[in-house]
Amino acid sequence: MTPARGRDMIDFVRGAFGVSIRKACRAIPACRSTYHYRSRRPEQAPLRKRIREIAETRMRYGYRRITVLLRREGWHVNVKRVHRLYRLEGLQMRFKPPRRRSWPSSATTAAMQQHRTRSGRWIGCMMNFSMDDGCGFSPSSTPGAECARYCGYADQQPSWR
Repeated sequence: MTPARGRDMIDFVRGAFGVSIRKACRAIPACRSTYHYRSRRPEQAPLRKRIREIAETRMRYGYRRITVLLRREGWHVNVKRVHRLYRLEGLQMRFKPPRRRSWPSSATTAAMQQHRTRSGRWIGCMMNFSMDDGCGFSPSSTPGAECARYCGYADQQPSWR
């Protein structure tokens, strides 16, 4: 139970039953010092407001990156304080939605099937020509089975030895 919740419960018991603080604290297992305690921490409202502003403008920034920005602005804060206030404000970093994977279309599948031989092996053309001036070219950017037949290796089995 938080101290604030305990104080609320003690105040309720005092109002409902008309008893002293001492008897209310005894009825609810709570210390009287907790009831009388007042925090000396300075108000955090301006800092919380600035954290919320940064989080709303830069949605992909988490509490660590916000801490860096606050320090650049001149705030004397550490990561633990910013993390505590970040959680109290109910903020969390927004995650990117997962990217959808696109499956190959029927045109892509047809183009892939065109470059297979009867045995199911991929084929490639080794024909490269060079001109007298040193420029080279390949007659087909996407070699087909006719190029492999011309080169004479379309029906050969690969040798792995």
